[in-house]
Amino acid sequence: MRNCKIKSIKKIKHDSKRYDLTIEDTHNFFSNSINVSNCDGQNTSIFSPDGKNTYLKSKKGRPTKDPSELYALVEPTTNQGFKGMGDLIKVMNAAGFPEWIKNIEKLYKSEFSALVAKAKKQNNISKFLGLSLFGEIFNGTQMNLLVYSPEKIGRGAWINFGCVIRDGSASGIDISTTKFGQEIMHEFVDTFNGSSGWKIYYKQMIDIKFNEMFIKGLQNFIDEYRDVIKSRKRNPVITAKKDEARKKLQILLRGFKKDILKQVDKTVSFLGNTEIEGLVMRNMKTGAIIKIVDTGKFTEQNLSNWAGTEELKDTRRTFVSSIFDSILKGADVFMLKGKQIEKLGDYLAAAGKRRFKTMEEVFNVLYKDAASEVQFDDADTIAKNIRALADSYYEDIHTLEKKMRDQQKDSATKITDQRYNSTIQAINVERRKVEEFVSNVEKLALAEQNPLIRVIQYALGGKAIEEFKNRFVQVKPK
Repeated sequence: MRNCKIKSIKKIKHDSKRYDLTIEDTHNFFSNSINVSNCDGQNTSIFSPDGKNTYLKSKKGRPTKDPSELYALVEPTTNQGFKGMGDLIKVMNAAGFPEWIKNIEKLYKSEFSALVAKAKKQNNISKFLGLSLFGEIFNGTQMNLLVYSPEKIGRGAWINFGCVIRDGSASGIDISTTKFGQEIMHEFVDTFNGSSGWKIYYKQMIDIKFNEMFIKGLQNFIDEYRDVIKSRKRNPVITAKKDEARKKLQILLRGFKKDILKQVDKTVSFLGNTEIEGLVMRNMKTGAIIKIVDTGKFTEQNLSNWAGTEELKDTRRTFVSSIFDSILKGADVFMLKGKQIEKLGDYLAAAGKRRFKTMEEVFNVLYKDAASEVQFDDADTIAKNIRALADSYYEDIHTLEKKMRDQQKDSATKITDQRYNSTIQAINVERRKVEEFVSNVEKLALAEQNPLIRVIQYALGGKAIEEFKNRFVQVKPK
C-alpha cells in the first residue's frame, strides 16, 4: 500500500449518473433534463482545402487525407468506425468530391463572402478558408443501439446534416439553415449517393408541434429570471435565486421532453428500423442543436448491448493499474497528467525547443523524471513480473469470455449476434495486443535493453500518446 496525498477536492453540483457534455467544434449538448447520448453514427466533417484531396475530421481528431492513418487505429481500438472513415475518404476522392466542393465554393462565392465579412466585423479574424460538410458515418448495420437495414446502409452510409464555412474561428459559420446551405447539401446527396456502393442521405426532418403551455411557461421563466441568470454576483440572495431558477427550468424541460418523445414514439427510422434513437432539434437562427432521447430506454439498451465490452474495459483497467503500481512503482509522473505536461514543457523550455522530434524523446523525458524519484527493477525482473501480470489478466479474460458464451446460449440474456461477435472479437484482439506487448518486453530484456520505455508506452495508452503527439511532437512533412 502506498501513502497518497489529496491535492484538492472540488465540490460539484450534479444529480445524475451522466455528465454534462460539450461536443468540441460543433454545438452544445445538455444532460439531465434534456439528455445527451452518443449519436448512432460517428460524427465527422469532410472538406478539401486543395481541391485535390478529401480531408476528414472526426469530433476530436485532427484532419487527415490519409486513409491508412485511420485504418491503423481499427485494431488497437477495435473500433470499426475508423475503417468507415478511411473508406469514406477513398470513396469521396474516387467520386470527385474535391473538385465538386471547389466548384461549389466558386458558385456561392458572393454569399460566402457576405457572411464572412459580417462575421469579421464581430470577431476580427474571419476569412474564407473553404466549406465543410458535417454528417454521421454508418459503416455497419448496428453502430450503437439500433439495428438498421443492410440495404439502407450498403457498403457504408453517410448522413449529411450540416454545412459550415471554415473561417478560422472555432465553430465556423453554420449555413445549414440558409436557403443556399440546404441547396448545397441536397446537391451533395444527389451527386454522391451510390458512389462505390455508399449511401449518401440528407438528414430526415420530423414534423413536431411545440406545446403552447411550454412556450408560455418558458417565456414567463425568462421574464422572471433573466436578470438573475445574467448576474455575476455571488451573494446569498442571488445564489438562492439561481438555485430556484435551475429547479424551475428542470421541471419545464422534463415536461417538454416528455411531450416531444410522446410525439415521436411511433416514428420509423428511414434507415430501416421500427424506431428512432432520439430527436435532434436545431435552432433555425443560431444553428445550435440538441438531441433528446428516452434516458431510461437508452441506458437499459446500452447496458445490455455493451455489458461484455464494459467488463473487458474494467478488467483491462485493473491490469494496467497493476503495471503502474508494481512495474512503474507508482511514480507521480506516470500517474498525474498535469505533471506529465509540466515536465515535458519544462524540458522543451530548458532545451530551447518548441517540440520534440519523436515520441521516443517524450517517453525518455518521462522515464528519466521517474527514475529520479523511484528505484526501478532490473530488466529480467521487469519481464518476469509483466509475464505474471499478463497470465493473471488472461485468466480474467477467459472467465469473461466463458460468461459471454454462456449468456448467449440463454434467450433471456442473449444479445444481438453482431454485438456478441463484436465483444468476442474485442477479447481476441486484446489477447493478441497484450501478448505482443509482453513478448516485446521479454525480447528487450533478453537483449539486455531497457524495456521500461515500451512499458510506459503501453501503460499510458493510445489516447494519452495521441495527445502528447498533437501537443509536443513536430509534424513530419508528407
